[in-house]
Amino acid sequence: MALRLPKQNYQDIERIIEFDFVRATEAAALNSLRWLGRGDKEAADAAAWDGVRSDPRLIAVLKKIGLEK
Repeated sequence: MALRLPKQNYQDIERIIEFDFVRATEAAALNSLRWLGRGDKEAADAAAWDGVRSDPRLIAVLKKIGLEK
């Protein structure tokens, strides 16, 4: 008898993905906060991306949506 995994609720999957995006946004905002008001857009953008890339789970999400190679 083969083991069958229970069907996963798509709302749960969507919720997990939504929380991953929230985490990515939060990491970007917190990491770029020190550049707020300094007029250096490139440094702020780089800091935001560094914040997102610091979490391996977020990198997997970025790869799925095509923002990371």
